[in-house]
Amino acid sequence: MANTLVVRTRELVASVSLPDWEPHHIDRGGPVTVRAIERLSTPIVLRGRWCDECGLTDFDRAVQVDERLSSENLAALEALLHDEATVQIAISRVAREHRLTRSEAGSVLGLLVGRGGPSTYEAFAIRPECLRSWIDPDNPKQIVGASGWAFWWEDSGACVAIRAGDPAVAHHEGVESLGEAVALGAGRIRCQCGEVTGTKCTRFRLRIEMLVIEWMPYYLRASHESAGNSGQYPSNGALRLLCAPQCGSMLTESEGQWAHLVVGKW
Repeated sequence: MANTLVVRTRELVASVSLPDWEPHHIDRGGPVTVRAIERLSTPIVLRGRWCDECGLTDFDRAVQVDERLSSENLAALEALLHDEATVQIAISRVAREHRLTRSEAGSVLGLLVGRGGPSTYEAFAIRPECLRSWIDPDNPKQIVGASGWAFWWEDSGACVAIRAGDPAVAHHEGVESLGEAVALGAGRIRCQCGEVTGTKCTRFRLRIEMLVIEWMPYYLRASHESAGNSGQYPSNGALRLLCAPQCGSMLTESEGQWAHLVVGKW
């Protein structure tokens, strides 16, 4: 059943014939047929047209109306058709944006959306360019030719990402750009020098690439000095920060005795 939107309630199945999977053709819909699920080989119980704006219209009065075609059942079919159209439009737009087959795009979105409903697909339909893939040379696993995907747009402070392996789906807060979304999705960590500078750092590194800097917060320094600089981490109130090498070096230079490199496991 190529180019056909199909939805089901417990009693009915509706099929809409489309000329193709172009988003504007999905919106415009096409001829619809409705059958009773337990009697799919029996005559059609409804024939007409469906479009996303108008719903089910232009009923063929020559077709015998089935008792299952209550207003509630018709409303349920219209809602399901709208939801399915949203999903298919998202798949089509992502496939075009990223030069994927519709099957590949559907696989990526299915993983990203997870248990989310059609409203989640709508975000991908509106902004397919806010989805980005990446390749990890150290990871032989792939998701549709890539090691992972991340989705973010400027109206959100978070992103959703998938990567080969387990767990497949992750949500990241405090994301300010698509580049940050990709970095987090790829397993990078944001440098924590912002705890000292007051400005969120834009550098992301793998955990093994980061320095551990032990730093004494400003508000504890006077009491720490009055106590003769006694006590050790963590009881002395110091923080240990994961920093990109450039930022870690900057902190040890600028903060003097109040910041030093931690060597070894911690």
